Parts: sequence; structure tokens; C-alpha cells
Amino acid sequence: MLRTADVRAAYVFGESAGGPEPRDGDLGLAVIFDDLDYSTRDETAAALREAVETACGFRSQELFVTDRYEWYVRTELLASTRQSLIRSDATLLFEDEPTGPVGWDKPIGLAATREAMIGEALRVANEDAIELEMRLSPCRWEIDAVGSGNVEEYEYRKRQRFIRICGHATRLAEHLLKALVDCLRGSYPRTHSVAALLGSLPATARPEIERIVRAMFPDPRNQGERHPTMWDDLGSWHEASQQGDGHPTLWDRADEAYTADLLSRVLKLADYIDAHLMKERSVLQDPDCLTMARRVRTSVAAAELTLQESGLVDNTLERQVRASRKQGRARNS
Repeated sequence: MLRTADVRAAYVFGESAGGPEPRDGDLGLAVIFDDLDYSTRDETAAALREAVETACGFRSQELFVTDRYEWYVRTELLASTRQSLIRSDATLLFEDEPTGPVGWDKPIGLAATREAMIGEALRVANEDAIELEMRLSPCRWEIDAVGSGNVEEYEYRKRQRFIRICGHATRLAEHLLKALVDCLRGSYPRTHSVAALLGSLPATARPEIERIVRAMFPDPRNQGERHPTMWDDLGSWHEASQQGDGHPTLWDRADEAYTADLLSRVLKLADYIDAHLMKERSVLQDPDCLTMARRVRTSVAAAELTLQESGLVDNTLERQVRASRKQGRARNS
């Protein structure tokens, strides 16, 4: 079926196929054309997904559509890509010889150089820093809930915002560390774990950087041997913040004090990593990377300033909530 759609190679991946698990679990599919118009990648993927499901009842949880040159660049020349991870363990369904022209010298639709990979990690980190500053203010749903006197809805929306803040803070640290690891060793592991990223640093740089970073997260928030430390939480927030109702073990910890503490520590961590990146001028020579690193520093500083000046909650809203609770108790007494 794939061959009739002019696909020239295909890989299946996932645990049952002996490869990396797709982002949404189950099985994933990577299909390779001779040449691909990257502007229509999403439409091509949607059509293929529907055709495969109709033909054989198989619905790929992750469908990656590419062409020969992009696949070559992302698997052979770059070690830190999703495609490289897929190819390392995936099962090859088939691979045919080219039947049409292959654009071996065209710009590909994804990052094609190490500098571009570092720049991409910095770009995502900058987006997270900007998102953090925006989420420090109450959202419209919180404001509307207070206006209608719905205290429970207000508390729910506020907690959701805190969970998103923790998630963006963790991703900020993750992507800055990926940029630093790539800068120092030429690639980074495909992981969301801050600890694993620190462990992948070159031996010459790891002890000092790891010591400084871990010192920023020294103590557990909740005492007792069964409670993880805030450092341990960094490995869980990426997934937890993507879930609609949070994560059972993290939901209760994401109150105002915890969220402000985690965010403050991560922003200090971001300052340190970004400053370390800026020192690596012998490696980080690409002007676009340097520009993006400076943008990250500006965005992190803006988030730090907003956190210091305004905190996470609006005092006027909090007073209105307390008044609503007081009125509710008076009505019930």
C-alpha cells in the first residue's frame, strides 16, 4: 500500500517492533519519499495515516514523513535527532531504489547542522521563558471565576496554571542543558531528564557544572524518606504538565509556595547555563546561536523580574476570593 503512494522506504518503531517508543505509545511509522515538498508534509502525513488505517486497520501513533536527503542528514550527520534515534532501533519494512529525482543539495525542512540543532534548543528555551513570564499573571478563566463567585473554579484554574509553570520551567532547563551538552560534546541524548543530560556532559566539564546545578536544588520540600526532592521532580514535570488533570503525585505539591520556589531555582539555573554557553565562543561561533542565547538571557531576566515584583497571584483577586468564602460561610451558618 505504501509503495503505491510512492513511498520508497518505511520503518516501524515502538516497543513491540524492537525500537524507541513513539511519543504517544504503541507503534510509530517513518516513511521516506525520494523527494518531498516540506510545505505539504502535514497534509501528506494525514493522507497516509488515513490510507494505512483504511487498508490494514493499523493506526500509527507517530507518523514521520520525510525524504531521502532529509533522512540522510538527520540520521547520518546529526546524532541528537528523533530520526537518528528511530533508525538506530527501528525495523525496516522495505527500501526501494529511487525512481525519481532526489534533491541532494536542497535546504531541508528541519535543522541540518549542529549549529542549527543548538539554535533550535535555544529557540525552544526562549519560547518557554517567554511563556513563563506570561503565565505568571492570572488567566482569563481565573478572573471570570472570581467575577462569578465560583471559588472552586478559581482554585482549579490557578492550580492548572501553576502546573503549566512547573512544566515550562522544567523544559527551559532541559533545552538549555541540551544546547550546552551539544555545544561541549557534539550531541545530546534524547531524554527529558535533567539528571541524564547532566550525566552526558564531557568528563572534563561535568563535575563542576553538576556540582553547581545540584546545589541549586539542595533540599526536599516535604520531609520524610518517601517524598522525592524538588530535584527529582524535574524529571516528572515534563510529562505531568501535558496531562489534562496534572499528575497524581505532583498535583498536590504545585501550590503557590512550591511553584514560586521551583521557578525561582530554575530561572537561576537558566542564568548559569546561558552564561556558560556564552563563554564557549570557541565552539559556539554561529551568529544566530549567539543571538538566540542573548534572547534567552533577556527573556529569563524578564521572567525573574516579573516573579520578584508580582509573584504568582493577584492580591486583588485573592481578597475577592476570601470575601466570597466569608460570604459563603455566613450564608451556611
